[in-house]
Amino acid sequence: ACIAGGILIVYVNMGARAEYLLTASLMAAPAALVISKINYNPDTVSGNNLEFIELTNNGNASVNLTGIYFRQLGMTYSFPSGSTIAANQKIFLAEDTARFREFYGFKAFDLFHHELSDNSFDLLLSTGYGDIIDRVIYSDSAPWPVGADGTGAYLKLTNLNADNSLASNWVASTECFY
Repeated sequence: ACIAGGILIVYVNMGARAEYLLTASLMAAPAALVISKINYNPDTVSGNNLEFIELTNNGNASVNLTGIYFRQLGMTYSFPSGSTIAANQKIFLAEDTARFREFYGFKAFDLFHHELSDNSFDLLLSTGYGDIIDRVIYSDSAPWPVGADGTGAYLKLTNLNADNSLASNWVASTECFY
């Protein structure tokens, strides 16, 4: 888990060595988590129950997901205690895990609650302390790729190291990812 500045001072005042605390904090930093795919409005044939979000750990160490959650109104999700994601791995959160498995052929990590907006939405991934890990405010109109709006395509981040808050770093994709 990451150590906030105020907490770090408390530990140091109790005799802990700051360099050890900082090293431990950086090794498990959730900042490596990236929202990398968003299927917010599947085609009208398959229905909205195929909505999903892909999170990628773009770091070189596993990340403890305990306490991490999506904190805006609408779609909600909080990772269960003890959940982790390995380095350079991806996980999917789905609106309907049974339908997701049936359609894509593999199991989603877990189920999120409520739907993603078919128009625009603020996906805000946060630590248990409310610190922002990642944020994407997508839209179904330009400059966001309009091809991901009800056509069977999903939004795909073009580069995991790119700024995923910018519409120019996303494409509409039907690429098979399983």
